[in-house]
Amino acid sequence: MVGTAKIKGSPPPPFPLSWRLFFILVFNRLITIKILFN
Repeated sequence: MVGTAKIKGSPPPPFPLSWRLFFILVFNRLITIKILFN
């Protein structure tokens, strides 16, 4: 989606990338918590 947006010429919104990084951080935190409590 970002590639097509770049090809179209419209600047890609920074929301999806930051949301993806935030989701990865939260997911890693949950995995570490599960490992610690196991």
